Amino acid sequence: MSAHKHLTFEDRIMIQRGLDNSSSRKSIADTIGKDKSTVCKEVKLHSFSKRHKRFGVSPKGTYDCIHIAECGFNHFCTSSCDRIQAIPCKRRDHTVGVCNGCDLCNSCKLTKRFYDAQLAHKEYLENLHVSREGINLTTSQAKKLGDLIKPYIDNGQSIYAALTDHPEITQCEKTIYNYINQGVFSVNGLINLDLRLKPSRKPTKKVVSKVRKDRAYLKGRTYKCFTEYMDLHPYSSVVEMDTVYNNESKGPFIQTLQFVDYNLMLGIYHTEKTAVAMVDGLKQIKEALGDKEFRRHFQVILTDRGSEFVYANEFEALGCKIFYCDPMQSSQKPHVENNHRLFRYICPKGTDLKQLGLHSQKDLDLLFSHINSYPREVKFGKSPIEEFMFYHPNSEFLIKLGLKKIDSDKIILKPSLLNK
Repeated sequence: MSAHKHLTFEDRIMIQRGLDNSSSRKSIADTIGKDKSTVCKEVKLHSFSKRHKRFGVSPKGTYDCIHIAECGFNHFCTSSCDRIQAIPCKRRDHTVGVCNGCDLCNSCKLTKRFYDAQLAHKEYLENLHVSREGINLTTSQAKKLGDLIKPYIDNGQSIYAALTDHPEITQCEKTIYNYINQGVFSVNGLINLDLRLKPSRKPTKKVVSKVRKDRAYLKGRTYKCFTEYMDLHPYSSVVEMDTVYNNESKGPFIQTLQFVDYNLMLGIYHTEKTAVAMVDGLKQIKEALGDKEFRRHFQVILTDRGSEFVYANEFEALGCKIFYCDPMQSSQKPHVENNHRLFRYICPKGTDLKQLGLHSQKDLDLLFSHINSYPREVKFGKSPIEEFMFYHPNSEFLIKLGLKKIDSDKIILKPSLLNK
């Protein structure tokens, strides 16, 4: 058991996976090699609440209050008062602590709590950054240190001279200067203007440090690693992956997968743009195709560094290799980017995709059936579906994924396709 170690991003993914599968916190702790109390504290500290949402319901009201009947309301309270008290839930409040993996989650109207590994790790990094700011001294320690430093500054000497005469001072020269600038020794009558060079220096702009993003998932998966891998495995089937959407707050979000060898594109319909959703999208394809067929066509995946694709280990657990383009280099996956132009003929930017008629995976399958049946000049007039069927005449790949060939005189690449 690894004691005195912070939870890693991979540990948090395992915790979320366990909660999604309704595993006990003890079994989750054994899986990641931690104590049960560590998992309990992690879930309690980094879970978040989410209220039930339904179209037409006022955001000021609630279903989740034990006083609804007493106040004369029928199931839903439209007022906001100080008496609101949540209805207890044994599973959410005690057994598991969150609603992950609950079979009644979609129909339950109580306030829900969820644990998300990506959000939890981001919150942890922010807290770690904040905890390292400030002064690591007590009041008495600061006064004692100021009394040692002040005589040297009053006599025109430097901080270095004071530290040389007092080896018992554990702080470095830079730290002492920072303490003076922050006013730690103001009780000793020592401020930054007492320093010899301070009055002659121009004030510097304050640099706001940013929280460093966790890039561990990129190790061994950069675009350079991709090119090196393809040099060793030139006949591997490559799939370029991306996400397209028009409204980042409402969606829908389309996970696009482009087979480089055939120009064939698939689309997975999502209602949210999260890392979990993108992994689940690929899992759906694997379940539809079967393990053998999936590994045959999804050998290498190349995508960008969007936050929705950071679960690299989860993707590779399905049986494929995943690599990431360099920052701001969409040209490194040109096939999927170019094919998005055909998608935009039907779903123009700036339009509401749901109002346009894109409501489900069935609508998306119809859209990509028309796109994949469209003949390409680079393929000498053949469509991606025709080329795929030529190389795999007996494969049920297209049928299992909801794609079909559309006659050339019936192909529609306009928004009217979804309106119909």
